[in-house]
Amino acid sequence: MHDASGCNSTYNTHDEPRWYDFDSMVYISGLSEMEAIMGDDQKFIDDIVYTAKELSPNFIAMAGTPIPTMIGTDFKAIANIIEKETNIPTFGFDTTGMHSYVSGAYKAFEALAKRFLKRNDKESRVEKKESIDKESREAKNTIIKVNILGATPLDFSINKSVEAMVDLLKENNFEVISTWAMGSSLEYIKNAGKTSVLAEHELIGKERGEEDFCFLGLRTMKGIDNERFEQCFKRTVTDAFGTVIEDLVLRGFLEKTEWGYCLTSQGLLYGNYVFSRFLR
Repeated sequence: MHDASGCNSTYNTHDEPRWYDFDSMVYISGLSEMEAIMGDDQKFIDDIVYTAKELSPNFIAMAGTPIPTMIGTDFKAIANIIEKETNIPTFGFDTTGMHSYVSGAYKAFEALAKRFLKRNDKESRVEKKESIDKESREAKNTIIKVNILGATPLDFSINKSVEAMVDLLKENNFEVISTWAMGSSLEYIKNAGKTSVLAEHELIGKERGEEDFCFLGLRTMKGIDNERFEQCFKRTVTDAFGTVIEDLVLRGFLEKTEWGYCLTSQGLLYGNYVFSRFLR
């Protein structure tokens, strides 16, 4: 995590309940005040390279926060440099800390899939010709291979929900190849392309993601960005919160802008109330 040192506990406890019980390999760059203003990419690179050579991880992932966003840190370029120096697959995510975790999880899943998944085209063509209806499976006693997508610790925590899904699928003659992204090592993730069908596709907290998007957006001067909301959730912000937004505009707490909605001067005084209206 590219951020000031005081935020490390937040990433390792508040945002990731698994690290209460397991060792983690999440580190923070510890930006100083001067680095937060001027930047120091070489120090960032050197620290990661040194740590990677000491610990030999399967891959390296860097994520951004508001500070590197403001100084324009090029994570993809830094990832290329680190990978060349370490020979370890390296990812750079230009996250900003200003949006719902849904967008960050999407970027991480997409990067893993593009980098590590392999698919045999011949196998794929054969599978398309096979019948996998329930009757034929029962008759042939065929085990269907599946993946579980969208199982993040912020959605399912560590309350055994994911394990229960896996057990249910196994009881019904499915073999779970991988779970994205709880309980599966990188090796299991690499084999995700070997599934017969996509049995379960769980959106990563869509309703809560919409709430978080508006909540976090209204904490910025720009406010809620209609276009970005629609890109993330495949519907407009007025489709999701039309009645709420209309009421807040009429009461003088929100105003329409060229890109969406933001707090008025009156809304700034009653921000907590406005935010609470987006919680369903």
